[in-house]
Amino acid sequence: MYEVTVRDDIRDWVLVQGHSQRSAAQRFAVSRDTVARMLVEAPEEPERRYRRGAARATPVRDVVLPHLEEWLRENVRLQRWAPKQRWTAHRMWVELRRKGIMVAESTVRQLVRERRVERRALALAKAYIPLAFAPAERGEVDFGHVVVRLAGQEQQVPFLAARLRYSGAMFIATFPTERQDAFLLGQRWAFEFWGGVPTSVVYDNLKPAVAQMLRGHSRHEQQAFRHFHSVYGFEAVFANPHAGWEKGSVENLVGYARRTYFVPIPQAENFEELNTWLLRQCRVDQQRIMAGPGHSTFIADLLAEERPLLTPLPERPVEVGELREVLVRSTSRVRFSPSRQIRSRSDSSLAPTWSPRICAATRGSRLSRTSATMCRSSWRSRSPCPSPRRCATGRCR
Repeated sequence: MYEVTVRDDIRDWVLVQGHSQRSAAQRFAVSRDTVARMLVEAPEEPERRYRRGAARATPVRDVVLPHLEEWLRENVRLQRWAPKQRWTAHRMWVELRRKGIMVAESTVRQLVRERRVERRALALAKAYIPLAFAPAERGEVDFGHVVVRLAGQEQQVPFLAARLRYSGAMFIATFPTERQDAFLLGQRWAFEFWGGVPTSVVYDNLKPAVAQMLRGHSRHEQQAFRHFHSVYGFEAVFANPHAGWEKGSVENLVGYARRTYFVPIPQAENFEELNTWLLRQCRVDQQRIMAGPGHSTFIADLLAEERPLLTPLPERPVEVGELREVLVRSTSRVRFSPSRQIRSRSDSSLAPTWSPRICAATRGSRLSRTSATMCRSSWRSRSPCPSPRRCATGRCR
């Protein structure tokens, strides 16, 4: 072992003064091989340490490791199908002894521990590529649940959250239910709020949109939902089950909205008042810059840049609601559904106005269109149908 000062003198003698390595070996009484090694060492190291030139021979390890690797791979499969029958380090040692491999049990335990640590580090070392989207390329929609106070009573209600991926412009609205009419109506309001429709929208595999899950990302869609995105001209993309990261922006929005706008618990007289307040908050949110690296522009400016590239809204919005054939009783009442039906009227504030209407047939051939007062069990008819022929085909709205 030579001191650092000797190494520094040799480097100065050869590299600075220009003498040969042979003369350095004679001057400092060291071998020429030592001089050559000192010249290639890192000069900033404070002390010289011994470095092994060749790897240490490990004959036992080389024989044992292939068997351990095979059993550890088998444990990965057994983790799901038979977790209580996995290979333990002791059982591996017993099997190695049975195969005639003489090795200490402590050595087997140490090797298994090292391999498990390496596998765990490899599993955690995953690479992620940040997603970037072009203007009007993608939107995301999801449902969340919050507690609100309506007319003085606390109740848990769902809320629809939607976001454009390029600008980050969001839309939030609460509903009394997660049924298909609420699902479609919330998206219609979001498109009207943004001033257009993105090229594609990502969803969960929620029942209002998906009738049956097929292989991969293919889905058999509900008829009303298919008609909806056909009219608005966007592609419906469905995420894989239990893969929230495929629409991570709106997943984050659900938590952000819950923490920001529903704490403390908001109070309102009805859904119309609550959604009007949420709409104002959506406009206020556009005056901030999205969190995260690479964001330096206000959401409102990005939305103004994105809006001209959005698909224009249809001339007439899709009528949202459930249509059923019902029978009018002799008491001028019909049984439609014990739950509320969602119906909206277009207005400048985009606030929901519940105005259910149904198309009913009497016991005879006469048809009537009823504009009814909402009730838990029935609606009372008010006026005759203006177009019985269209009602008979089931196309009346």
